[in-house]
Amino acid sequence: MVDVKELLAELHIDDTAEEEATMTDLLGQATAVVNHAIADVDNPNLPKDSLYISAIKSLATQLYYDRTLASGESQGVNALISAVEHKYSGDTDGT
Repeated sequence: MVDVKELLAELHIDDTAEEEATMTDLLGQATAVVNHAIADVDNPNLPKDSLYISAIKSLATQLYYDRTLASGESQGVNALISAVEHKYSGDTDGT
């Protein structure tokens, strides 16, 4: 899944106990939102899927800078979540 310290480093956020706790919480929230959009959350490919990871990281980042999502989710976050939702829709016959 997403490594908290890795995301902190990517975002150039100080690696303090407070920031790590905050980002851990936000990653949990982002994961819950992304998972809610996916029908096949038990798919073994999900934890290593770069699209899934990007959706979680992007939403967690947006939540970090705008905790209330005052303007809603960004178009980029929505696009990532929609792509993951489509990819893991649970549709096995291609329709």
